[in-house]
Amino acid sequence: QKIVEELLEETQFFGNYADLKDELSLVSTILYDYLSRKFQPRDEPVDPDDKEDASNNDPLVTTIENAILQERKRLAAALARNRIKSQALSLEDLLPENLREVQQHSAELPIYAWVNLIKTEYVLKKNTIIAYRISI
Repeated sequence: QKIVEELLEETQFFGNYADLKDELSLVSTILYDYLSRKFQPRDEPVDPDDKEDASNNDPLVTTIENAILQERKRLAAALARNRIKSQALSLEDLLPENLREVQQHSAELPIYAWVNLIKTEYVLKKNTIIAYRISI
């Protein structure tokens, strides 16, 4: 959180987007997500007609994403300056040691999922399992 807030402050993000200042936690979350993906767009949902997956339809999230994408060069440059100053090889190296350990342990935990067999076709399930290298 501190790293992302420093980036937002250094680039004067809220000077350009004052209407988003009240949404600091959401802006920080989306910015960290974009930083970890190197500003690549999100993957499209598997089923675009799924009414339950409204994450791509929220106008506030879309506004924040567009603002971050417009400022991506300045944000990336500020991140690079912070990484050089801290001698960090990656974004994770900027995190405190205790958070890095938590992330490392969480990456090693198994992931469990439930598949709604009624809503999903067999081929789609099979391809998803193969694509993500999931063992059954």
